Amino acid sequence: MKIGIDGRMIGEKMHGIARYTVNLLKGILNIDKTNQYILLITEKYPYKDDILFDNLSYMCMKSQFISLSEPFELYTVLKRERFDIFHSPSFIPPFYRKGPFLMTIHDMSHLVYSGLSRRLYYKFIIKPYVKKARRILTVSEFSKSEICRAFSLEEEKVSVIYNGVEDRFGLISEKVHIQKVKERHNIPGKFILTIGNEKDHKNLKTLLKAFKKVDRDYFLVLNLEGKGLIEREVRGAGIKERVYFIGYVDDSDMPCLYNAASAFVLVSLKEGFGLPALEAMACGCPVVVSDTSSLPEVCGDAAFYVDPGDVDDIAKGINEVLGDLELRDNLIQKGLKRASLFTWEKASKEVLNLYMELTKYC
Repeated sequence: MKIGIDGRMIGEKMHGIARYTVNLLKGILNIDKTNQYILLITEKYPYKDDILFDNLSYMCMKSQFISLSEPFELYTVLKRERFDIFHSPSFIPPFYRKGPFLMTIHDMSHLVYSGLSRRLYYKFIIKPYVKKARRILTVSEFSKSEICRAFSLEEEKVSVIYNGVEDRFGLISEKVHIQKVKERHNIPGKFILTIGNEKDHKNLKTLLKAFKKVDRDYFLVLNLEGKGLIEREVRGAGIKERVYFIGYVDDSDMPCLYNAASAFVLVSLKEGFGLPALEAMACGCPVVVSDTSSLPEVCGDAAFYVDPGDVDDIAKGINEVLGDLELRDNLIQKGLKRASLFTWEKASKEVLNLYMELTKYC
């Protein structure tokens, strides 16, 4: 088969969907040596010399991911190439497609927490093509239920395949490496780590209010730039001297940051999966997460759960995890075991099986 995969969201700064696509592609190509894969990329694609397989070729498109020219060029490419299967790992659908295609929809936060233009895009562009897709992939049962409800889909049309944790996330015995990463990012002393962005559903405002009540021996480290609205929130909470903004963090530094952190906190109002929580667990870092959306499904009994709408409950949970040595050790051991259940090898096998299932429609 000739299988096309849209990789135009992959760039130098890797976000969740980009990492999902790269890890899935590597996993599938390590298993499948028979079918031909064509990855659609842009000039900013950074892995062309690193991901080399005999049955993988690259097709560079001029249109950037989410641009005015994108639909027209994608239409031309799909019509010309006649892929047996086309997979869009993001929320961008193909506007022309006669053969089977599948989309991965990671969550439905865009419908709830995005601006009017994004909500209209979902309603008038995404929804019709979701109906046309042969199969929808998603990453949790929670997201599946939301997708089926939002798009009025039969449950059989939506397949849940969990994300995996990359092998590079694990315990690091060489403390000198950890210290170098802390120094590179100017992180002093003991700290709590959170990974995310400034979107409302990440709930950073509430976390900052809660952190004011957390043990003052600890700093809060965020992978954001310390400017704009988030800076004003920190100043307003009176914790400017205890919050460190380290900006974009290269993927290679993340395992050391997880290993160095005293706790990892993710108090989102909504998560489609919550991969950073599993990455932290794999690195032996105790995790505090919301008791909502996909997080209980993904984290199981290996996390300390808090109410994301309750400032006092968040603060209490963080303080307990920081101060109770028996609790910390229990979370660390359960976290290591839990994270080991989620692998990209397993995810890739399941996606490849789905490709094979779709061949009957070719």
